[in-house]
Amino acid sequence: MKKLTLPIAFTISAIATIFCVAMIEKNKKTPVERYLDTSQTSENSYNEPTVELIENDLPNNLNNDTDPAIINNVILNKTHTVQYEFLSYEIINDTEIANQTKYLGEFFYDGTVPDPNFLVEYTDFQAMRKDYPEVDEYISSNGEKGMTEAEYQAFLKKHVKEYSTESHPKTEYIFLRCRITNISKDKIDEYLNDIRIVMMYDNKILGFPAEINCYFDCSSHISGDDRIHNFFLYQFEPEETIECVLGCAISEDPQRVIDFSKKYSFYIGFLPIGLENLYQLDPSKDEGFILLDSLQKEA
Repeated sequence: MKKLTLPIAFTISAIATIFCVAMIEKNKKTPVERYLDTSQTSENSYNEPTVELIENDLPNNLNNDTDPAIINNVILNKTHTVQYEFLSYEIINDTEIANQTKYLGEFFYDGTVPDPNFLVEYTDFQAMRKDYPEVDEYISSNGEKGMTEAEYQAFLKKHVKEYSTESHPKTEYIFLRCRITNISKDKIDEYLNDIRIVMMYDNKILGFPAEINCYFDCSSHISGDDRIHNFFLYQFEPEETIECVLGCAISEDPQRVIDFSKKYSFYIGFLPIGLENLYQLDPSKDEGFILLDSLQKEA
């Protein structure tokens, strides 16, 4: 049985991020590194693509006579070089993922269909900090007070098991059927896992957006370290179009910040360049995001 190790985070945003990390290793650069790279080389303000802009950039197989419902399911990447048309979606929970045959194991990031009973080890750092003030002081001061780094590592080695438990987090797998086009006349290297899935509940954003992290059926990076670092990288020829399926795994957590007994709204898109406060984002009004439920749902 697959066993993952994952500490409980201290804030809502960190929790949602960590659960995606627990499922899948990061590709080449972390999402934050790629996000910062883009921010440093782009203007601080970002104008989300409008329907008019998207219509002007449509490839030959989509024109101004296209059904508006299809156009509304189209967004551009942050550099306005790659166009994503979302055709349909499907959600499969962890109890069914091993029995389905539509999504093949070779196209999952790990190279196999996920184990429906995988375990995650959770460490309750909040309780640890309460019981050991010197640990709390060390963490609160970013390692400047309370103890040295060596003392902290020795403490964790001795005590971390006391505050750790194993359990299986309920997980949902979201599969997006897409038509993706390089609308430029240049070759483009595109990390398709830069797409974000924003979860909302009661009109509020829940945690940090999840990235595409578990499935891609058009990858050419399928061996060794190349798979680890570049599985979600696609090298587009000028004006090339591919049809593919992208997948994301999202898990519950022990503190029920993510709790699938609730009805969440999922939005698909790219975080705007220069965004400083995630909670200023409103994907329900932002033209750069698409409501998952607006897409055709596969049977």
